[in-house]
Amino acid sequence: MNSASYIKLWNSGTSVNDEVQTFDLLSYEYKLEKPASVNGQVTGQTQGGNVVCMISGFPASTLLKWMFDGYLLKDAEIFDSLTGTRINVKEAKCSDFKIQVNKRKNQVIFHLSAMVLDFGDSCFSRP
Repeated sequence: MNSASYIKLWNSGTSVNDEVQTFDLLSYEYKLEKPASVNGQVTGQTQGGNVVCMISGFPASTLLKWMFDGYLLKDAEIFDSLTGTRINVKEAKCSDFKIQVNKRKNQVIFHLSAMVLDFGDSCFSRP
């Protein structure tokens, strides 16, 4: 992933132009799943909502506030310049936050738990 890949974050319910924070992405991953019975049979539609992002440097104070405030929701746009993939995230909470510091690098890894992941042609939401 190169420096043109990014994540933009802003408070849910506000305009995308209000207090947008943009971070260069080092990496990201997301998970889609279908509910299944104990026997492994699929019992419902594909659901999404979990994204893990890694950025370099130390987090801004608003990122830390988001992690500590269990009620604060953010919307986001993730853009992967290698594939041209754009993911819109709606009503996300920060469910996990990790800062890695060593002599060579400082990284922040955070998990988004979102109500909706929108890939443009496909949209997945939590029930």
